[in-house]
Amino acid sequence: MRKGRKRYTQKSVIQAAIPALFLFLLALLGAYYIHTAEWLQPEINELTASYLSLNNNDTTDMLKITNLHKMTDEDGREEKNKANKDFEITGDKKATYQIVLYHMGNYVEDEYVKFSLTNEKGQIIEDSLKNRAETPDGGKIIFEGKMKDGKRWNLKMWIDKSYHGGTTNLSYEIRMKNK
Repeated sequence: MRKGRKRYTQKSVIQAAIPALFLFLLALLGAYYIHTAEWLQPEINELTASYLSLNNNDTTDMLKITNLHKMTDEDGREEKNKANKDFEITGDKKATYQIVLYHMGNYVEDEYVKFSLTNEKGQIIEDSLKNRAETPDGGKIIFEGKMKDGKRWNLKMWIDKSYHGGTTNLSYEIRMKNK
């Protein structure tokens, strides 16, 4: 009797385990589908990606400006300032966008960080980051406008000559954002 009962118990355990294993695999596949299903993913940044693009021929990664040096405002505006970037913005002509700078590398107080932003129409914005509005994520807005305000831009950055600290590894990331 014991052998028969043992076989019966093993057989019933196996019979119960097979459907449980099947349901477990089915649940795992369902979870994987939900996790990877494109229609279930959040639509973060789709508006930005579909209406605003940045063209920078110098690099394929992020647009950043590096090697800021101490100099006078006059020298900072000149062509000899190597810390500059040319870039082009295209997008919806009715959309308002922002050009935002994000600090990377070593830190210098915003009052000493100067910039000059020029577009193809000759409009110039020159200021220190201290006077610019800050975004919720810590960036500094250096321009806000529409596409009609300019597509091609040149940004030059430098550290004010009066700064007494070091200038090693000073760089900023440039991002374009829809407003």
